[in-house]
Amino acid sequence: MLNKKEGGRRVRRYFYTTFLREPIARFISEYRHVNRGATWIASRHICNGRAPTSDELPLCFDPHLGWDDVSLDEFLHCPFNLAFNRQTRMLADLTLVNCYARNGMDPKTRNRILLESAKSNLRNMAFFGIKERMDDSQVMFERLFNLR
Repeated sequence: MLNKKEGGRRVRRYFYTTFLREPIARFISEYRHVNRGATWIASRHICNGRAPTSDELPLCFDPHLGWDDVSLDEFLHCPFNLAFNRQTRMLADLTLVNCYARNGMDPKTRNRILLESAKSNLRNMAFFGIKERMDDSQVMFERLFNLR
């Protein structure tokens, strides 16, 4: 897209960055978002070139009805709720645990592999900040990238 806009190819260096959030606050925020009607039903969750089957990633709600006004108890007790450990899963290499397939690996081993992968990916990022320490994170970002 940039090449098209600039009218030619150009070698670019990409720097991966992210912000982490305190997990419980992030989970509650996602619950509130879902409670207001968000479902991520259009998300494809592509991993290793394919979307998960409905057996690999069952829904917590009827897709025709949505999950509006879901109770916190319902949200907490759906075993397939992707809000659990979302930051770890989003940062990890899911192919290490056969994507969304839940067979063949016990949950403790699966979670350990995902956590180690996420930590490794964080170490390889140019920068990551902490949402609850936004001012400090901004100062660090500006210093790292010589923006001040």
